[in-house]
Amino acid sequence: MKRLFYITGASLPGAVASYILAFAIIAICLTTMFLMGQWTLKQQLASLNQIANNQRGQLLTQEMVIVSRQMADATEKHEFNQAYRRLINIRQEFIRSMRLQSGEISQHVLATTEGVLPHEKVSLSAFEFITQVSGFLKLNFADPELPAAADEIANSAGGELAQNLEECSTLVKYSASYRLRQARRIEAALFVAALAVLVFEALCVFQPILTAHEKIDWAANHDPLTLLPNRRFLSKRAKASLLESKRSGSSIGFMHLDLDCFKGVNDRMGHLAGDAILRAVATRLRKNLSTDHLIARVGGDEFAVLCPSVNDIGELEASAEKIIHALSKPIVFEDVNCSIGCSIGLAISGPKETDFERVLMDADIALYAAKNNGRNQYQIISDVLRDEFEYKETVTREIREGIEQKQFVPFFQPQFDSKTGHIVGVEALARWCKPNAVFAPNAEFIKFAEETGLLPEIDEQIFCHSLEAFVRWRDLGHHIPRVGLNFSLKELESPNIVEKLKARLEKFDLEPQDISIEILESVFFDSNTQVIVNNINALSAAGFMIELDDFGTGHAAVTSLLDLSIDRIKLDQALIQDIEYGGAGETITRTLIRLADELDISTVAEGVETAKQVEILCRIGCTDHQGFYYAKPMSSDRFCEWLSEQYETRNYMVNAV
Repeated sequence: MKRLFYITGASLPGAVASYILAFAIIAICLTTMFLMGQWTLKQQLASLNQIANNQRGQLLTQEMVIVSRQMADATEKHEFNQAYRRLINIRQEFIRSMRLQSGEISQHVLATTEGVLPHEKVSLSAFEFITQVSGFLKLNFADPELPAAADEIANSAGGELAQNLEECSTLVKYSASYRLRQARRIEAALFVAALAVLVFEALCVFQPILTAHEKIDWAANHDPLTLLPNRRFLSKRAKASLLESKRSGSSIGFMHLDLDCFKGVNDRMGHLAGDAILRAVATRLRKNLSTDHLIARVGGDEFAVLCPSVNDIGELEASAEKIIHALSKPIVFEDVNCSIGCSIGLAISGPKETDFERVLMDADIALYAAKNNGRNQYQIISDVLRDEFEYKETVTREIREGIEQKQFVPFFQPQFDSKTGHIVGVEALARWCKPNAVFAPNAEFIKFAEETGLLPEIDEQIFCHSLEAFVRWRDLGHHIPRVGLNFSLKELESPNIVEKLKARLEKFDLEPQDISIEILESVFFDSNTQVIVNNINALSAAGFMIELDDFGTGHAAVTSLLDLSIDRIKLDQALIQDIEYGGAGETITRTLIRLADELDISTVAEGVETAKQVEILCRIGCTDHQGFYYAKPMSSDRFCEWLSEQYETRNYMVNAV
């Protein structure tokens, strides 16, 4: 039955219910058999008694008639006394044995004794008949000693017929009672055996089921890798702790942990290393926290700690510092030191708080702030963090609505060769056209879109609109060498990115040379760096132009030139703003331009706004410029108009209106 339970895959409550129903049916059947057997034996005994009483009554009646005739025919007193004594004994026996008033026997007695007594034939019971016989005898034989003699005779031993009938009746009753007792013993034995079977079934079937249920319940509430409670168990315990804290007026603390750099270790060394690290983290948490703290694994590399009866936030801070210190030590896996860290969000419930999800959300908000502030630290929830989170949620919701309504469009800013005045490229910049006709710059939404994973959807809309605009410009006769598109981290990690881009370009009858892919140097801080490097090099080999955006402001810009096939670097506007004031800004910019020339990489300066900046850039070797000095970003329609105006006037060095 245990195998049947697992084979059928039935739920545990259903299986238990079916077993209980089966045993109930068995018990009902056995009880019904027992009661029916008992009722049958009682009916047989009653039938035997009735038969015995009927036969006995008939014999007594016949004997009583005979004795009555003898009394009527007696001529001597001793004959009469002898007959009368026998009649009294028969009468006593008759009354004792015939407990039930039987109309059938009374009619039989009347029919048998018809004509014996000198009175009318009436419907009399046997008892009334005997009484009248006795009265008749006393009236006809007026002897004062007769009643005493009758009593003496009645109290003496009965006649032989009555005695034999009594013994016969007793034997019959004893036989029936014996059979009933034997049947009851057998049925009792069967009932005990049935109970034993039920107990045996319970031990053999329900015990494995209960054991399996305990295992299932444990698995449903624990993480099989670290053996820690899971989110489900944590939620139940936290809700109970909140109710208890509300009654006692105390507070509970909550810590939400996220491992830093875990994804990189897991991808670089494999899942076995990742599993070993998670187990080691669980062990260190147990060692560094008290036993009354509930530690749970709530996600891939996320843990949570429930701290009951916290007096103040200082206790949580002390525990968080211990955890950060413990997890900052390397974890050894196959003789390799794996360095990770953790960010922690701290939250404490109020004395009247009963909503666990609210406390958990506070800890999540604090964790998010800790990761944004540099990781490997803890952050305490505050009203400021809640306000920032609510703002982010509002913007994210609006971004989703904007994607659905296709509110994201590209604005185009041309890039010029300052020596010839020719356009050398166009950069597509994402703009958010809100319902109130206000175009929000990308700085207001790109960060939120990237954090929430919505940036690829925005990039897809910008990509399609940009290619449509590029084809339109060419159809109108405007020569634009290429359009630059910004690619997000998710897109650069995509497998088969080259084939996908070529397929999308074929729909617009374009070639890879018509597209320049702009990437940020921040992508090289991602854990999946090698995949990104391979994809970028594959795109370059396929004919796409690769540009490194915001060059000179990051930490990995120079070293990234060693591994990537870069065609052009874009000097960040933060450098360009400082060059007209002399000093280190111009020196750094000149050095970067010279470095690019040595590596056969072209340069373009972003954020050029003044003529002096143009002069200095041309003097130090950078002739390709982009900025407000030449043109502001424009919509597709306005850019077409601007191109027509510039080609008509042959003046490409005029700011767009």
